[in-house]
Amino acid sequence: MISYPINATLCLALLLFVYKALLERERMYVFNRYYLLFGLCFAFAVPFITMETVVEIPLTELATTTNLSNIDSSTLGTTLENTTKVSTISVWLMVTISLYAIGYLLFFFRFLQNIYRIFYKIIKSVRVRYKLASLVLLNENVLPHTFLHYIFLKKEAYDTNNIAEELYTHELAHVTQKHTLDIIFIELIQIIFWFNPLLIFYKKAIQLNHEFLADAAVLQSNTQVPRYQHLLLANAHGNHDLRLASNLNFSVTKKRLKMMTKHTTRGRAWLLASLTIPIFTAALFLFSTKVIAQKTIPVTTAKKTAIQTTLQKDAKAAYYKNATFVFEDSKGQKTKKIYTELTVSEKAKLVPPPPKPTANQPTKQQLSDWLDEQKFAIWIDNKVVHNSEITKHDIVHYQQSFVHKNARSKRFPQAYQTHLYTAKGFSALQQKHKPTLGKNVVLHIKEGSDQIRLEKKKADATKTDSKEKVQRKDLLIFITKNETFLVNENYVVSGIDKLDNVLKSELSKMKQKKSITASIIYDTAVSKEFISKTIAVLNNHKIYDITTRNSSSEDEIRLPPPPPAPKKPQIKEVKIPAPTAPPKVTKEEEKRLSIMHKIVKGQKLETMMINGKKHYYVEKNGRTYIFDEDSYMVDKEGNRLPPPPPRSKEKAKKKELEAKKAKEEKAAKKSSDWKEVKKILDKS
Repeated sequence: MISYPINATLCLALLLFVYKALLERERMYVFNRYYLLFGLCFAFAVPFITMETVVEIPLTELATTTNLSNIDSSTLGTTLENTTKVSTISVWLMVTISLYAIGYLLFFFRFLQNIYRIFYKIIKSVRVRYKLASLVLLNENVLPHTFLHYIFLKKEAYDTNNIAEELYTHELAHVTQKHTLDIIFIELIQIIFWFNPLLIFYKKAIQLNHEFLADAAVLQSNTQVPRYQHLLLANAHGNHDLRLASNLNFSVTKKRLKMMTKHTTRGRAWLLASLTIPIFTAALFLFSTKVIAQKTIPVTTAKKTAIQTTLQKDAKAAYYKNATFVFEDSKGQKTKKIYTELTVSEKAKLVPPPPKPTANQPTKQQLSDWLDEQKFAIWIDNKVVHNSEITKHDIVHYQQSFVHKNARSKRFPQAYQTHLYTAKGFSALQQKHKPTLGKNVVLHIKEGSDQIRLEKKKADATKTDSKEKVQRKDLLIFITKNETFLVNENYVVSGIDKLDNVLKSELSKMKQKKSITASIIYDTAVSKEFISKTIAVLNNHKIYDITTRNSSSEDEIRLPPPPPAPKKPQIKEVKIPAPTAPPKVTKEEEKRLSIMHKIVKGQKLETMMINGKKHYYVEKNGRTYIFDEDSYMVDKEGNRLPPPPPRSKEKAKKKELEAKKAKEEKAAKKSSDWKEVKKILDKS
């Protein structure tokens, strides 16, 4: 129970960190909105996802009766102490539940109070229909803000048309994009998980992203960025007390103003969005609930273990009784022994004998399925037959393997190859199994080495041995439960590195072969990971024709060959069109704009409505200057004023002569003649 809020909080912290580090500063607001909402649901749902891990737990024999006379006073004291601990835990549990209930009720009633205050203002105030929203006109001094499809405005500002069109567009974006639903959703989450402080920061991230979305909607309506930024800063001092509403003044910071000029390329947006997939996958594995499924195995007792050990020793004695062991010490001296002369430690190092095949009789359903010649290729006693021949024989044993598509042939295109055996065929199969090594087998064991080299005497070689050798794989690898390898019955090694060295030695003898086949037979106690490492070593030596099976089964699994090399990517040249030139500005427009800028510079620009159209005005030197949206100066009725008349030629010529005269006088004053004249005048 305690692990759930911890895992949920850690998951939420991870997702919030990823958002702050990668996504918040990018202009991909719609994706960010759904990332935050999905992340919120994911963080509180992932601890409920269970991943099962199977663990085998052996059963042991337990006594079915208890002797009360053997229980002493110390045992009773321990029991009483444990009972006291349980009661203490119960008290703390009740305290925890009570604290949670108090916090839950406080947050729940606060939520109801906020909802009531909003709807109370809606009912008591004047409402006006505006496009897809309803304007709620308040007598309070508030900034425009939104809840559901209601936009709250100051009544006085609305009546005097003192609200800029950009503010209507901003609040209307909150309405059409249903931002209020996001806020209500996280508020409900906060009621349940009121003790989680991360939800406060998560809610602020969602609200700030809402403002980014609304700002983007305003800028898409051909509004100039600097003008909109000044408008936001001019209205940045208002406030309101509705916690569930989306308001214009939320976090008007340097970051929000910068995001208006931020640009994110499409490729970068796709890359950042794709990076969230492995993050959610990692969070799933990290914070999901791990369930250990206990799989009981048969009862094991000391007596049964002793019997199994004895049987294993007897099997080794029967298998190695005819073999000869040659021990070589560090000085090169060799000693011959037979199995009965080996010590206990030497016998323990020997690989257990391969098990004898046991009958694997098919069911009636399997016999019926095998009649499908499109899916199954059939062999009976090692002979290819038609599927209909199955009904004519009494099958006592079968072996079946799946064939991948790229390993199928024209003759055998079926997905499964099934080898069936009658009683006679299965008897022949069992006879091929060697319960005992031949007398020609010599096992060479060198001191300080884990390798056991197997040699055969040439004189005792028979036609049967050579025939079996042809039918066998190029590499035959046995893996014991101790993860020891027996390679081609010649080497016994432990460890992947030593197996690699043995494979190099064996493959050097097969250089003339184009493709090498291998078979891996492993003990049921060997892990899948270890088998995968063994297959990887074979693949490193370019051996891909590999079959695997465990020692207790006859069914072989053929591994698929490696995939083909990827094709080289084709690069196409794409002509990028030249950028279009910006529109030219006429001299008349430049003159008109320069006049407006000189008048407006350093003054507070305000808006007013004339004849239903928006106009801008400033008051300077006791006079009111009014401009329309095209920067033309107009009168109080909205009529455009004519441009100022040009200066007359006489005035211009007079001014030019005065300037020329002043220039000549200035030059004369600096000359040496003027200085002499000045001295004479001073003396007189």
